[in-house]
Amino acid sequence: MNKADECTVEQNFEFESYIEASIVFARSAILRMMRKHGYKKNKLFTEWLNSIIENPSIKFTKKNRDDILKEKPLIIGQIISFSQPTHARSLYYFNTDDQGNPLNPILTLIEHLAEIKIILKYADDNFINR
Repeated sequence: MNKADECTVEQNFEFESYIEASIVFARSAILRMMRKHGYKKNKLFTEWLNSIIENPSIKFTKKNRDDILKEKPLIIGQIISFSQPTHARSLYYFNTDDQGNPLNPILTLIEHLAEIKIILKYADDNFINR
């Protein structure tokens, strides 16, 4: 994420590539967790996973990773402004706040990655070798 954060406006392709790589990696970690803990073989794990399937971070990584791998463009809003931004992050967003203002895409992604990390740790702490 640091590399994406450092990208200038002229490096928008690199910015998108770093963002996409983070999303694909996060979703791959979830799929790896499912194999590791026996999704559909381990009843307790499967029940727990099904209970969090609507988690916003799970949905975010699944939807965006599926789009990326199907070679669709990343669904990310672009900002048009009269001011001259210096960083690529200033040109994009995933979400808006309650007033409709674009939120920093890197911070949005960091929040999702932090949630995925918690989910992965919970699975390892509670379902390993069960």
